[in-house]
Amino acid sequence: MQSKPQIKDIKSISKLLQDHKNLSAFRKAFPILRPFLKLLKVNVTKIEEAFEQFGLCESQLFELAQIPDTFNDIFSQYGWIMYEMMDFELAKKAIQLAEKEGIESAEEELTNYYTPEQVKWRLFTMHGVRAFHSRMDLADKALTDYTEGRYHACVPVVLALLDGMVNEIHGKQKGLARGFSSEKSDLEAWDSIAAHSKGLNALKGIFNTGRYTTVSDQITIPYRNGILHGMDLGYDNKIVAAKVWAALFAAREWAIKAERGLLEAQPEKPQATWKEILHDLAELNRVKKSQDEWTPVERTFERDNVITETNEFLPGSPEYALADYLLLWKKNNYGMMGELLSRFMNGKELKSFPAKIRNVYKGKKFSDFTVSRIIETSPTMGLITGTLNYHKNELLTFEECTIRVIAETPAGDMALRLTNETVWRIMDINILE
Repeated sequence: MQSKPQIKDIKSISKLLQDHKNLSAFRKAFPILRPFLKLLKVNVTKIEEAFEQFGLCESQLFELAQIPDTFNDIFSQYGWIMYEMMDFELAKKAIQLAEKEGIESAEEELTNYYTPEQVKWRLFTMHGVRAFHSRMDLADKALTDYTEGRYHACVPVVLALLDGMVNEIHGKQKGLARGFSSEKSDLEAWDSIAAHSKGLNALKGIFNTGRYTTVSDQITIPYRNGILHGMDLGYDNKIVAAKVWAALFAAREWAIKAERGLLEAQPEKPQATWKEILHDLAELNRVKKSQDEWTPVERTFERDNVITETNEFLPGSPEYALADYLLLWKKNNYGMMGELLSRFMNGKELKSFPAKIRNVYKGKKFSDFTVSRIIETSPTMGLITGTLNYHKNELLTFEECTIRVIAETPAGDMALRLTNETVWRIMDINILE
């Protein structure tokens, strides 16, 4: 009998394990190869330093490979699944609690993790999903209800937002509008933890369980049909609310892949050399350390923050890149605007950028933009919020906007950390959406 697909077998995880296996073999042979490598003028000291870092993350790699499957095997039936941005240590602790103290202790740990502050930060990351932009206002109101303990109000709204987001993306990607609640919606994606067959589709089945009689007792699973159709009356509690937020953030992983056209397997890259593997492993440690130490940073502006004719922000900052983009819009310089547009989000066909930008901004003339705050959601991503004034058909219009920026490598790949070579670019062609 063929075994069921496992999350540990997805491309990104299996590659890490294979690189680890290859590097282990090289490490064992290194004492013999060392004198020959020195003759070839290879920097063996750097290799030895990389080996030291490699030893520190060896056990972490094996845990990473096993934990998503173990977590889903235990918790999916209770309405939780693993996703890429989920806290690794939280998942690990929940598994340990479930095995030693029981599922109730584990679920309490998971529920308490989703504090209002944690949900607020994760909602910032939902700006990465284009289909969620128009839903952000309702999500913020649901967060207010969650913060105030009004779970009866929060839960149905988040369920509706989840359903609508999936519905909109399905309609654009597959030509069929099917929400999270639809039996026919497909929430699988290549090389994804949440969008694995053991992830979102399994979770959807749990949430959409048929509920045909009125139940007044407290429930701990957000049965979508029972809640929205008035059959499950005991959903007004924190554990149900935490689970719908967690489901939304897990669905973000599928949504981003769907909007970027990455649901299917991507072409294989050339086999990495030993040098590249060593470099990637050392870089992985540096990035992981940076991400682990990062906390969201919010900067507010009270004056001297209006973009009109000149760019007076600090060169190399996210707001400087945005100011350049807006001032080029004012000049109708669509070609140069394309240079400041994200290659990672919009593809790398630079020749097509000016025409796409012209289609968005023709008939609109930039006037000014007042920056009110900047939220650095990660070391290489940020959200700039402010008031945009522009003329549309000679009529002055203003909008409250949140514009996403991302740090990229010169080649247009997403930067995992800031260097002297990384540049800030605008993630959305249409900042008015």
